[in-house]
Amino acid sequence: MPPSVLMKALDHVFELADSWGFSPVIAGGLAVSYWGHPRSTRDIDLAIVVPNAASFEAQLKGSGFFPAQKQHVTELSFVTVSQWRLPMEEDFIDIEIDFLISGSRYHVAAIERAIECTMFGSEKGMRVLTCEDLLLFKAKSGRMIDLADIEVLTELHKGRLDIDYLRARSTELSLDPLRWT
Repeated sequence: MPPSVLMKALDHVFELADSWGFSPVIAGGLAVSYWGHPRSTRDIDLAIVVPNAASFEAQLKGSGFFPAQKQHVTELSFVTVSQWRLPMEEDFIDIEIDFLISGSRYHVAAIERAIECTMFGSEKGMRVLTCEDLLLFKAKSGRMIDLADIEVLTELHKGRLDIDYLRARSTELSLDPLRWT
């Protein structure tokens, strides 16, 4: 996926979310790239807290999004993944946007801890998960690509990660806290 098309879609989503009063945070492959490990990604993952999922879905539909598939909502161990497509007509492509939704204490805190960033030349104010919270999201997911991202990012940021935070949150999320030693 060309980064320019992903960034155009990301800018659009951030504009919409801002107008709706939501504050999304970049997660997934784009966050991995931000933290120093550029890799290809086909979608945009955004961590978000929404007070009402049905209202949020109605806002998405009203703004031209459509469900990525018939069963577009998946319950994972600590988030609900709501998968949507955003038509980028001028680029002749649909971009998949995965909203990682939860109201858990940890999820809300991770969003609050997110840092301001600029990505790939975008001038929009955006936020990205901290490296530690990205590692925890990926550890909780447990997919092979996520485990590979963990290996690379922990090596890249060795000596700069907040190990005490990782261990404490690992316990809270039922992950092995020894992973971070």
